[in-house]
Amino acid sequence: MTILWITPEHINEQTGPCYQRIAKAYAEQIKTFSYTQEHQLPPQRLLADRLSVTVGTVSRAYKRLEDQGYVYGHVGRGTFVRQQQPDANFQIQQHITENRSDLSLGIAPLTEQHVLLSQTLKQMSQQPQFLASLMGYYSEQGMPHQREIIASWLKQFNLTVSADQLLLTNGGQHGVNTVIMSICKPGDTVLCEQLSYPGFIATARQHRLQLLGVQLDEQGIMPDHFDALCKKYQPRAIYLNPTLHNPTTRTTPTERRQHIIDIANQYNVWMIEDDVQGILQQPRPPALYQYAPERVYYIGSFSKLLAGGLRSGWIISPQSTLSLIARSLRANCWLTPPITHEIACRWLQDGSANVLINLQRTTLARRHNIAENLLKSFNPISHPQSYHIWLPLPPTWQAQELHMALAQQRIDIAPSSSFAVGNAPIPQAIRVSISHINEDQQLIQALQKISDLLNNTPPEPKDW
Repeated sequence: MTILWITPEHINEQTGPCYQRIAKAYAEQIKTFSYTQEHQLPPQRLLADRLSVTVGTVSRAYKRLEDQGYVYGHVGRGTFVRQQQPDANFQIQQHITENRSDLSLGIAPLTEQHVLLSQTLKQMSQQPQFLASLMGYYSEQGMPHQREIIASWLKQFNLTVSADQLLLTNGGQHGVNTVIMSICKPGDTVLCEQLSYPGFIATARQHRLQLLGVQLDEQGIMPDHFDALCKKYQPRAIYLNPTLHNPTTRTTPTERRQHIIDIANQYNVWMIEDDVQGILQQPRPPALYQYAPERVYYIGSFSKLLAGGLRSGWIISPQSTLSLIARSLRANCWLTPPITHEIACRWLQDGSANVLINLQRTTLARRHNIAENLLKSFNPISHPQSYHIWLPLPPTWQAQELHMALAQQRIDIAPSSSFAVGNAPIPQAIRVSISHINEDQQLIQALQKISDLLNNTPPEPKDW
């Protein structure tokens, strides 16, 4: 184990009260040199003596670093660097085998997709002239007949939209990135939930945006904090996941949605509504888009609803910026694959999509019952139509510690730090995805291991 020391020169380079300067100096070192959990901060009294400050000052600095997600404390052993992997939950694990349980990815469970795909491809193979029409270039918005089919299908979810306002994408992540590159420029302030989708956080970093988190309660973002941030920072946009929120699974109720829309209108803030899971929830409150179609960009995805490998999604754009979004799509990829969209559209037309969605609802409800029974003593937060559960941890555990302990048992989860935005304290919790594993028995075994670990104290860290 390597001890990380700082010197008076390090803290003199910073500004603010002494404890903040100590915290800033350590944060700068951790970010710059990519230190890992092999590194430990010195005992508080020894650092206080070296810097000629009080132990209380060092204690406040360590607490600030822990709240910001840079370190974690282990009772009786000291303070350790938290593994800095800002985009760790935004990648596909390549090591998944039958002996490893991946509870880190929230994607559609595979049921009958392969059978339907085989049937659809066979049908399409018997229509060579139609296939030829899919081989050319066309409008960056997508083929007109495909947009008409999607617009018609969305009506059953109370989303009334003209096909002319739809732009087809390579899934939800592509939709989010396209909107961001269309309406934001480097340095713009953008808001999101204080716990947010790692894919959006990665996109914001790529576009060099100033990302600020809005505080959350049981009903979603807190309007008073949203209002205060708008007043202080004049944000360009806010990204929200108000239905089956990732990671907490909560859904913002109707009254709160209207309040949020009113604030966005007051401060002229664009809204990006990520609703890639929302269609699974029935009944569900109206989408933000339904309140303010000229302010909200609505993101949907068949990749999330039907199958991860079916890279097909859509943006519903305000009419005033439709051409701007279309230009970004053209600059980004010229056009999205018509064959992929055609498969999705045929599933919409013949009812297969709704069958798959209902199968998902049944599968997810069954697995939520399993998870709640196995983890009920830890008060999991869940929704029967969500891909995951949010599991607050007992005081004896830190999320990063549990993440590492489970990895040693070949179980992957997403720690709360993967979703954290800003400098607010990170809740000690993990997101456990129950959708990715195909077999219930494997899920039961993995959840039982999580329960067993939480019922015991954390393992002693290894000496290096």
